Amino acid sequence: MKMDDIRSDLGDEFIEKITEEFIENMTRTTMLPSMKAEHLRAKIKEVRGKNHDPIFLELTLSCSELFIGTLKDYIKKLENIIDIDENIQDLWDAEVSLQDKMLDYLKGKSKENAKKGGQAKAIKTEKCRNEFLRLVDERKPPFDKSKVGLAEAVLELKPLIVKYAKENQSSVITASTNLPVKWLNQHWNLPKRSYKKT
Repeated sequence: MKMDDIRSDLGDEFIEKITEEFIENMTRTTMLPSMKAEHLRAKIKEVRGKNHDPIFLELTLSCSELFIGTLKDYIKKLENIIDIDENIQDLWDAEVSLQDKMLDYLKGKSKENAKKGGQAKAIKTEKCRNEFLRLVDERKPPFDKSKVGLAEAVLELKPLIVKYAKENQSSVITASTNLPVKWLNQHWNLPKRSYKKT
């Protein structure tokens, strides 16, 4: 018995009805949105024209179902891979965002530390200035408040203020620094040197 015999027993009207219902369901619910009713109808007609043996159709259907099941598994795995890839991308984006935030934080810290460093240096410099002027003011006999007296004061007291700075872990005052001259000029309100040609 072949499929033509079975279709003949069932009747053309019945076969036509279940065929159209099958085509409608397949094209509406299939996972292949590109499947069109006319294509499926043409393929059914082609297969029916071969008048297969039902046993052959069982074997073919078994292979098709196995293939479709395998295809579905691959599609699920592919979806999982896509999900994993999206998760990896999310992690990458999160890592980049975190790095940006860390850089922003470190930049802020650098500015903050630089500011703190500048403030600390200013405090140490002020301490050295106060100590130097204290030594100048307490010196007996006092220095003459002139350019000559300034030179004498710096020559005599500069080594002491450099030593004071080292003892207080400050590098703001060294043997080559010119700050004591500036401090004493301001402290004594000495006139600035004129470089005008006569």
